[in-house]
Amino acid sequence: MSRQLHFARSLLTNMKSDRGLTWRVAPLANQKRGFSGTPGDGSGKGGGGGGAIRSAGGGLGKRAATQEEKYFHDEELRQLRKMKEKMLENYRLEMSFHEKQLMSHKDSLKMHQELLKREGNKDSIQEKIVEHEQGLRKEELAIKDIQEMMKKLEQ
Repeated sequence: MSRQLHFARSLLTNMKSDRGLTWRVAPLANQKRGFSGTPGDGSGKGGGGGGAIRSAGGGLGKRAATQEEKYFHDEELRQLRKMKEKMLENYRLEMSFHEKQLMSHKDSLKMHQELLKREGNKDSIQEKIVEHEQGLRKEELAIKDIQEMMKKLEQ
């Protein structure tokens, strides 16, 4: 029996029904696929189609398979570099935002401290000072976290 016929028959299984013997397609999950050889060895040897040169097998087929693998490897590296640059740019933008927020908190804190000196000890002013001090700490932590993430990404 030829390989193709054997493969086709392995996909079909016998089923008895009230109308006699019928055929149905067997689930492919139960099928085992075994390859022998390496990519570029030619059709029927694990290398598969992929064009006339690869189908023929031999040195040219192996070379074509190697070039194809190199292309996809290089393409994946290019995509990773591009993604890394995009992430770094996003981190820079986010850090810039937090630095602006930090400066805003510093300015507001300074203003409220001067107001406190002029008007005396008022609870509302002290609450604002506490809020801006907390905001300063929060922004400093955010900037520190972003710097750590950028450092990891640049390694």
